[in-house]
Amino acid sequence: MEFEKYQHLPADAVNFAVNGGFENRPLLTAAAISAAVGGAAIASRYRQMRKGADTLVLSDPDMAKESQKRFSRHRAAVFMAGLSAVTALSAGVAHEAEPFIETSENQIESVAAIVDMSYESYAKDVQEGDSTTTRLQAAVNGINELDDLDGIDVSFIAAGDTAEAMGEIEDGSGKAEVVGNFERYIDTFGNRSSADLAGALGIANAIEADRILVFTGSVEGVSTELRGEADEDNNRTSVVALGQSGSTVSYLGRERPADINESANSLIVGEDDSYIASSVEELQEVVSGIVDEQYVDVNRDDFDGFEDLRNVAASLLVASVAGNTVMHAGKGASRRRRREEREK
Repeated sequence: MEFEKYQHLPADAVNFAVNGGFENRPLLTAAAISAAVGGAAIASRYRQMRKGADTLVLSDPDMAKESQKRFSRHRAAVFMAGLSAVTALSAGVAHEAEPFIETSENQIESVAAIVDMSYESYAKDVQEGDSTTTRLQAAVNGINELDDLDGIDVSFIAAGDTAEAMGEIEDGSGKAEVVGNFERYIDTFGNRSSADLAGALGIANAIEADRILVFTGSVEGVSTELRGEADEDNNRTSVVALGQSGSTVSYLGRERPADINESANSLIVGEDDSYIASSVEELQEVVSGIVDEQYVDVNRDDFDGFEDLRNVAASLLVASVAGNTVMHAGKGASRRRRREEREK
């Protein structure tokens, strides 16, 4: 057997442990059960054989020592054969469970996340479990989906009365500063009068963000700034409208409409880049989908490590059985020779 071609197994196993998965979960469960049951059976059999060897008492010390050696070799052979059989079976089932290795490659280097901070963002009409939350809080939950984008700079922009950059997060670094800047911005009540989306888009363009993600009910007021975004080959800007149509919010003693204009959003940035989410769960799915489709290229390749492990274990099982057969045949021939010598 050419073991050299299986030298990659340890490195592949590490890669699979970090980036791997299975398509067929029921078969994966079956593989785990077969490994657990088989391992327990081997351990039990080994203990029984060892106990039997320990209880064997021979008066001749040399014969006792030789018998112990034979028992030890036999136990090792049985253990290896059992381990090889269980490994071959469980690895074979795991291979049928369609294991894969998933790797990702960034399609972009930077993204700007614009959050509508006007009074409309305080409308409490986004479902979160059994209760509701504000659009602003829901947007924060959606932004959390961007926190762990390895290798992609995520810049945050608050679009209140006057748009301001809130900082950036790169590989998980800088989050505390961004959160602090958002808290300061929110505490300034005057920022709630309107959403300076034009200024926010200007900041995003100034930092040359590869992609722009806007959390707002409508981009109708910045249709000029977003001219060309509806083109089929242009997906730089995605708009996520949060909440329910027809909602209102109290601001400066008056009940005001918190508009959602999904039709205008679709016309301005294109249907494929216009989204609406009425719950936190939907929002997280939307943002995760945008990341997977536009920001990161995910590759999934078949993993053959379990097939290789099965082949190695099966080969060891065959070798173990063949070795035991040869050993027993040799012992039988030796006994026959001794018997024949005594009969002469």
